[in-house]
Amino acid sequence: MSIRLYANAHVDPGTCIYCGQVDTFTDEHVFPAGLGGDDRQYLLKNLVCGTCNTKVFSPLELQLMRNSPFALARLYQQPTGRGKGSKAQPPEFTADRCEMTDPETGIVSEAEFTTGGAPRSLPQIQVFGNEFHLSGPDSERIEGFLAGLGTLLGDTVNVIRKVRADETVSFEVTTYDWEQDIYLRSGASGEPKPPNGIWLEALAGSDGQAVGWPRLFQRSRGQYVARVVREDDTALFLAQTRKALSTLQNVKLPGPTAINRPSIHVGMAVLYQQVFRAMAKIGMNFACYEYGAEVVRSHSFDHIRNIILTGSEAVPLTTMSDQMQQMFQREARQVHLGLLYPVAVGESSHSVIFLIRLYGGGMHAFLLTEDALLPPACSPAVLVVYYLEHRVERHTLKDYVHSMLHS
Repeated sequence: MSIRLYANAHVDPGTCIYCGQVDTFTDEHVFPAGLGGDDRQYLLKNLVCGTCNTKVFSPLELQLMRNSPFALARLYQQPTGRGKGSKAQPPEFTADRCEMTDPETGIVSEAEFTTGGAPRSLPQIQVFGNEFHLSGPDSERIEGFLAGLGTLLGDTVNVIRKVRADETVSFEVTTYDWEQDIYLRSGASGEPKPPNGIWLEALAGSDGQAVGWPRLFQRSRGQYVARVVREDDTALFLAQTRKALSTLQNVKLPGPTAINRPSIHVGMAVLYQQVFRAMAKIGMNFACYEYGAEVVRSHSFDHIRNIILTGSEAVPLTTMSDQMQQMFQREARQVHLGLLYPVAVGESSHSVIFLIRLYGGGMHAFLLTEDALLPPACSPAVLVVYYLEHRVERHTLKDYVHSMLHS
């Protein structure tokens, strides 16, 4: 993916405040809608282009909202993501792996977290030699899973493996053909986009040890995933699974059974710099809302702007005073907090620090600029985001502190 760098946007007020290009604008929420900031009074209009919004910011926000420690908090504390009323959707959590162990049988199953943090088994089949185990959340989803799997395990199967290099992704596709009751590897290629097929992931956990039986399961978004001990085991596992499906055609499916007090293991490969870039972008949006587009278009914001766009280097973190940290820790409401804090540098310029606290967790502080020319008499400002109501409020720091001390 190519990223457009900022190019003298401060000269032309009709350009995107991030990439500096003339493009179709889209409304940009000051605070992400999916985090509870879907408040129409806090929008940047005709300031952020659709290219930056969809190709850069959306993937960054997905990392923050679905595959980070904040994603777990979101799942437990925020019943709906973006949208209101009938359009509201539950939040999603896309960990690399989520496994549930039955304490009575020791069987390890692929699982997912639902809204409120409740675990639920995914539809799956586990195969070990001539034995197999079928499970899922309900009979309907198991039947749908088996029907789709029967189609995928045809005479030719595409097995897809995602390959990460830095922040780019490609796909290795291996083809297997069914011949004389076994699958034989017939080809392999690298593809920029994945074809229809079965995704391949490791059965081993972070310690290198296999977690449960080899299995094939279906994620909520529809992808079929196989976990095997070694990649060389793939052909045999697919053949065993296809034979198990033939056996199941004449067997009545069992009814659902509950697992009492399961143990849950969650694995996430968190891309922290992408998460921090998403947070710094919230700070830039807040600065634009607070100080105006002309200020954030200036060269003083070029450094953080290009980091947000490209990830060319680490997002600059900074520290905060113990007093400031203790003050925000007093906040007990179900809100997010964002603080824009200008600090005078010399006679005319300011450094600007952005502090953010999500779901009542710890504070993160980012240095947005060291030499901005801000409007006269600017003062620290606080965003309070009521994420259960999709309502945003802006306060001066002085007023916010006063309300906290007298609440």
